Amino acid sequence: MTSSAGRYFPDGAPWYQDVSSAPLDPESGRVIAFLDGVGWGSGALRIDFSIEVLQATADTPLRSFTPSDDFYEPDCDREPVPLPAGGALEGEAGYRCASDGDCHLIVEDRQRMRLFEMWRADIAGDSFRAAASRSGT
Repeated sequence: MTSSAGRYFPDGAPWYQDVSSAPLDPESGRVIAFLDGVGWGSGALRIDFSIEVLQATADTPLRSFTPSDDFYEPDCDREPVPLPAGGALEGEAGYRCASDGDCHLIVEDRQRMRLFEMWRADIAGDSFRAAASRSGT
């Protein structure tokens, strides 16, 4: 295994484990049948290439936001978010959520050892609103 230098997670993180030969969870079939029954998913792998993972530096300013009406308490964080210059939200050309889409904002901040993720972010001038925010190490 290679060193964690340059990787998103530390060595030994579950995301690097090969599970191709692991047994299925005994509940797997039941869960998949339930999800199929309620119409979840399309049955096809879909990838959204409009989501960017932005990179913060030590100089990237942190910016506070105002929770929008569909902010999930207590599941979401109110922690200020680094906002790299020239970045963009999912599906947008900048930080303005003009399309009324998901407008995810994802920022990797290696100096602070944090990954920030927001949903329905919308930044226009001094106004910064979001429906959900999560940060993790």
